[in-house]
Amino acid sequence: MADSQTLRDRYVAAVRASAFPGLTVQGAVDAALAVRDDELAALRREVAYVTETGETWRLLWEQGNQERCDALVRTEEAEAAVVRVRSLHRAVKHASETICDACSPRAGDGPRRYFVEPFPCPTIRALDVPADGETEGTDGR
Repeated sequence: MADSQTLRDRYVAAVRASAFPGLTVQGAVDAALAVRDDELAALRREVAYVTETGETWRLLWEQGNQERCDALVRTEEAEAAVVRVRSLHRAVKHASETICDACSPRAGDGPRRYFVEPFPCPTIRALDVPADGETEGTDGR
């Protein structure tokens, strides 16, 4: 779109180009209005582009925001699951041994009431050791 001086120059050029003998005032006005119509069309194209682009960016922003929210929910659910697993697989003292409470079920009332699984059990070790390619967390797990 043209600035005001360029637009003025275009109006002047349009009027001069149509200024020859026999030209009516109506012809000069029509020539000037043609310049105005071109400018309005350019402005409409710019507005349409900005509107379309703005809507596209808004949709992309909403999509990205939803993906971040979904990822946060999945992370919170995973962390809650780990807390639940750790609360089940906790260390308990049994005689002189530290065993896993969940992995060492009671077998009855005899002298050895537990099937003993030393702590940390395979479940806790799997939670504590990072998978291949992962880095350890800042909390030491």
